[in-house]
Amino acid sequence: MNRFYQLPLLVQWYIALSMLLIMMIIMGVWLTRASEYPIEYFLAVFFVPVFQFLATPFFPACGVIYLSFSHAAGVWC
Repeated sequence: MNRFYQLPLLVQWYIALSMLLIMMIIMGVWLTRASEYPIEYFLAVFFVPVFQFLATPFFPACGVIYLSFSHAAGVWC
């Protein structure tokens, strides 16, 4: 099991919300700049993995269960 999930619940929430806030700030700055300079929309290629990394701890803290594509499609391997 990941050591993150062995931390106390309040610490998990603090880390998850901090990372989510950082993600939102980066996204807000990026979208503001991209509205002025449309060429910056191409930076989405680099930002999507970063946003995924920063948002990931928030979803288990909320109780959202991750299912892989094969499980969502009904294929149980």
